[in-house]
Amino acid sequence: MVTEDSPLRHADVERIVQLVEDAGFGYVHFEGDGLELIMVKQGYVEAGAPPPRLAPVDAAVASPAQAPAPASAPAPTADPVLPPTPAPPPPTLPDLDDPGVVSAPMVGIFYRAADPESPPYVDVGQRVEVGATVGLIEVMKMFTAIRAEVAGRVEEILVDDAEQVDRGQALLRIAVDG
Repeated sequence: MVTEDSPLRHADVERIVQLVEDAGFGYVHFEGDGLELIMVKQGYVEAGAPPPRLAPVDAAVASPAQAPAPASAPAPTADPVLPPTPAPPPPTLPDLDDPGVVSAPMVGIFYRAADPESPPYVDVGQRVEVGATVGLIEVMKMFTAIRAEVAGRVEEILVDDAEQVDRGQALLRIAVDG
């Protein structure tokens, strides 16, 4: 709620809502300066969440009655029944409690380099120090540097360049010096 002593006016909130809608985000969470703002669009489904369950539909209603085939047309053949394919094993997810996991502080686009012509900030096997920039996240044309919180060697980069990431998503893993 925006009150008289709030850092935001009603017009500010309307402008933020419009910017988020224009950017196409389904979820935004901002905290700062004593303010917490959470916006979720109707129909937003968190990444990795199961799809919504749909109510069953009566087959007679779902497909229109088919007219009989003309006598000259060949009879339709049944498709061969294939055995079910086993599901691939689930990907190994990084332990977010691991101090070497660098995760996204916000929803946005992750970039490994300052621009397309520049080399990436870090590569697998490269040594990093505390505070070293390991990537950028862009949100509404604003870039935030993502920094290493531990010293060590980059063990794995978990997202591709220019990939949409969610808040808390693991970006890379650093083997911590020890």
